[in-house]
Amino acid sequence: MNSSKRGGIYGFRLQCLDLLVDLRSTDRTQTLLQYLVTVVQNKFPDVADFPSELQFLEKAATVSLEAIVADVNELSVSMQMTRKEHELQPENTVLQNFLSNAETKLKMLGEDLERAASVYKEALTYFGEDTKVTPNAFFSLFSRFIKSYKKAVADLERKQKFEEARQEDLLAVEVDPRGFDKSKRKSKALLDIHDGALDEAIKGMKRQGFRTSDETPGRRARAGTMARRVSISRKGSADAAANRREKPKDAYLASRPWLK
Repeated sequence: MNSSKRGGIYGFRLQCLDLLVDLRSTDRTQTLLQYLVTVVQNKFPDVADFPSELQFLEKAATVSLEAIVADVNELSVSMQMTRKEHELQPENTVLQNFLSNAETKLKMLGEDLERAASVYKEALTYFGEDTKVTPNAFFSLFSRFIKSYKKAVADLERKQKFEEARQEDLLAVEVDPRGFDKSKRKSKALLDIHDGALDEAIKGMKRQGFRTSDETPGRRARAGTMARRVSISRKGSADAAANRREKPKDAYLASRPWLK
């Protein structure tokens, strides 16, 4: 950030908060806001719950400071008219009681308005904003940022749960279609390894010779069974063909017994 030709950068405008959700990593899997959430959770966990401290931003964004000032000024004008009316009717106790209560409240309301306007101006100056920015525009920036921050937290939690579930699936027991537990077979094979196992395996290969997977006892037995079935099937087919060839001759002799 400080490599710009325009000089060093010591901060950013509040409008940049809306851009945090649009800036993504090179692989497009993470936004800049999600990265900031990760940094805050890992490095500054004491401030990770800051959204709970800003509970009334949405209500503050609906306030119009100009409208409040106009209302207070209108009340001041009405109060002056009431004083003039009381001067014309000094013995009117209703006006006297109203003025004694309303003047105090109106004075407190004016002081609160001046304090609010002063604090709001200080906040604008602190964040480097123009003093003419309305409360609606100012507080809406923070309100949108809070919503985006909470959504980024939820997205990271959902992503973490997905990764944990994927790791559990990868570590789950793998079972082949025949119902054998491959992991158990592997673990049993590992348990059979002991000192001298390699020498025993080499001696066994010398005694029995090298055999391919088709020459194993199980495969040889299945191959012999299939061969016997084929032989029986062929023999049955040959007998049936012979019977079919001899049948016309037998029928001919049966119809002519004097030829036997």
